[in-house]
Amino acid sequence: MQAPIAQAVALTIAGNRFLQGGDLAGFWPDASVFRHCARVAFVTLSGPDAAPVATPYADHPLAWLQKLQGEGRSGLRLLYAPSQGTQRDRELAGFAGGGGRRFIAAVAGDKADLWEARWAVGDRKDPAQKIWIVTYGRVATDFDLADEAEREPPAIRADLAETLAAITQFADAQQLTNFAASFREASERLESAAPLTGSWFETLAHEGSLGLAARQLLGAAEAPGSLAPWAPGTISPSRARPARPMTSCPTVFSCW
Repeated sequence: MQAPIAQAVALTIAGNRFLQGGDLAGFWPDASVFRHCARVAFVTLSGPDAAPVATPYADHPLAWLQKLQGEGRSGLRLLYAPSQGTQRDRELAGFAGGGGRRFIAAVAGDKADLWEARWAVGDRKDPAQKIWIVTYGRVATDFDLADEAEREPPAIRADLAETLAAITQFADAQQLTNFAASFREASERLESAAPLTGSWFETLAHEGSLGLAARQLLGAAEAPGSLAPWAPGTISPSRARPARPMTSCPTVFSCW
C-alpha cells in the first residue's frame, strides 16, 4: 500500500474515532504513517483553478480534526475518483500518485468538504529521514454525498475473496511465483483473526474502531504487492464501510 493511501486511511480511521469522542493518544506525530513526514498541514483553496490560493487552515492533523469538530462535522469518508487518462487505474495504482484521486470527505449531513493530499520532497539529507512535506488542500466544498452509496464490509470481503482466488489460480498457471505468493498472503489476511499484525494500522484500527471484516480488508490491501495493480475497488474505512468509486466526479481544484 502506498504511503499516501495509508496515511489517508489512517486519518479517516482516527478522525472518525475523534469525532465520536474517542482518544487519539499516540496518533500524531507518532503513528507509523507520519514516520517520514517533516510536516503534515492543511490549507483551504480559493481563486482560479489554474492558480489556486492556499490559506492556512491547520498546522497538524489534531488541529485539523479539532477544527472539523468545531464546524459540526459528524464523520470522515475516504472517496476514490477514477482518473480520466488513457491508462487504466489498476495499471498505475502501484506508482506514487497513480491510480486515480482519493479524497477525505468531511461529512455534515448529506454534504461534505473534500480534502486531497499533495506530497512534496523536502530535505533529502534530513538525519531523521523526515523528507516529506504533506499538504492537504480543501479542493471542494458542499459536495453532494447522496449518490455515494456505501457497502458493508462483509459484502466487499466476499467479492475480494473471490477475486483473490481467481487471480491466484491465474498466477499459478502462468508460473508467476511472486504474484501468486502475494495473492496468497492477501487471502490469508482476509481469513485471519489478527490481520493487521505488523501493519501500518496495527495500533490504530483496533476492535473498538473497526469490525473484523473491515480489518481483514485493510490487512489484505496492505499485503506486499498483492493488490496494488489488481484490486477491483478501493477500501474506505468510513465507519468501517468500504466504498465503490465515486458515481460522479466532483468539481475540484484540478491543479492542486
